[in-house]
Amino acid sequence: MSTSEGMLFSGLDFRASSGEIVCIQGPHASGKTLLLRAILGFEPLSEGFISIDGELLNVQSAETFRRLMAYVPQQPRLPFASMNRLLGELYALKANRSLGAERPNPQRQSALLQLLGLPDAVAEKPLAELTPGQNYRIMLAVAAMLNKQILLIDEPAAPLDSAAAQMVDNFIHELASVGAAIVAVSNDEEFARSCQRTVSLS
Repeated sequence: MSTSEGMLFSGLDFRASSGEIVCIQGPHASGKTLLLRAILGFEPLSEGFISIDGELLNVQSAETFRRLMAYVPQQPRLPFASMNRLLGELYALKANRSLGAERPNPQRQSALLQLLGLPDAVAEKPLAELTPGQNYRIMLAVAAMLNKQILLIDEPAAPLDSAAAQMVDNFIHELASVGAAIVAVSNDEEFARSCQRTVSLS
């Protein structure tokens, strides 16, 4: 698998099925985040391929496939006033109108925040005033609210203390248990052991 900038990976071959968590591991600068960007269709490949439900991911199909995905970066930069404002903007997008709701379900939102150790009030607070760990967990809750089939998650434990990291671990596994296919970049060995599959990059 290679991009226009050169070889990305050689011999890389893995699959993430519905209900599975695949953990991507590797040293710094080994291409873990670049792999997530390739799955999102932001890094066109000159060799190799990525397919979703048997259909090739390419320049023409990338936008359609991105509607099935949610991406949680390691350091979310959220230019929105609050979680509720962010959700309002996302639900207004044409790509998300097929989700069957014009606005988030308050009960589901409250339950998801509780699973992540966050109070309901955090949804109205300015995101710029929250900690990196809180913003990361908010992004996970938002991804769950959007009911995406594929979740791409970058370093879930990085901005968190041990208690919050365990909540996030449990949360990710809960999302997989209801059918999401999850590809998570993480060098946390405990998290990797709990995943159905581990892919090591070198």
